[in-house]
Amino acid sequence: MSKKVLLLLGVFLLLAATPNVSSEVIPPNIGELLDDYYDVSGEPQLSGSVIGDLEFESGETSKIFVRLLNTGQTTTFDTENEPSGPNELMDASTELDLEYDITTAINIHGTLENPEEAPIRIFSTPQNVEYLRSGEMALPMEFDIEIFKNAPSGTYELALDLNYQYQIDVKVEGYPNQKIDYWYVTKNQTLPIYIEVKPKADLIVESVRSQLIPDQKSLLYITYRNTGDEVAEDAVARITVSEPFSNTDDQAFLGTLGPGDSYQALTV
Repeated sequence: MSKKVLLLLGVFLLLAATPNVSSEVIPPNIGELLDDYYDVSGEPQLSGSVIGDLEFESGETSKIFVRLLNTGQTTTFDTENEPSGPNELMDASTELDLEYDITTAINIHGTLENPEEAPIRIFSTPQNVEYLRSGEMALPMEFDIEIFKNAPSGTYELALDLNYQYQIDVKVEGYPNQKIDYWYVTKNQTLPIYIEVKPKADLIVESVRSQLIPDQKSLLYITYRNTGDEVAEDAVARITVSEPFSNTDDQAFLGTLGPGDSYQALTV
């Protein structure tokens, strides 16, 4: 069998042992080769779905929940060595059962990244899933984010970087005291995560014009502009003054301002 062996774990198991899906540490390859009866090809394939609303306001602090699904499949199955005798038949039977764990992802680490430098801050550390068999869906990973206050509306792409291991081969010998060796490889996947920043109106003071004379009433011309991408309806500007200034009218009705529109208000 021509196969790149990366990692090896030798353990002793009873026939009723559960599949190897909970290893926390992948040991180094010790280079011991045993009789191999079967060769099964395949691998995990993880995809992610975001739960909940992915539309956010600029300046908002919120959470993103990502649920992983494993749709891995076996692709080929070959018999490499025919077992001979009852003991080898038992070894081959155990190996056959374990070979199909090739599609199980273990020690899954998920990190939410911002490679495109979107106006989003990510607070969460990497999230972990112990294992995920083919056809199973994991509990959601939870990530805390903050949308910048000045974030323009639009769709932004984040990246969920996944790192995990899976079993690439298993070999069995020595019935009734079976020795079972597992080979593991590491796989990396990157899943795009899209979020939407909602459009909003954003009024700014574009210019101020006045001629202030002490102890006299003066006019103050203030031009407001909507630099956002949403219509501002029934907009009202309020001016707050402090000593030594005073005013007789602290509000100006601006009306409806579309994106890019401006309005000059007069204040006494």
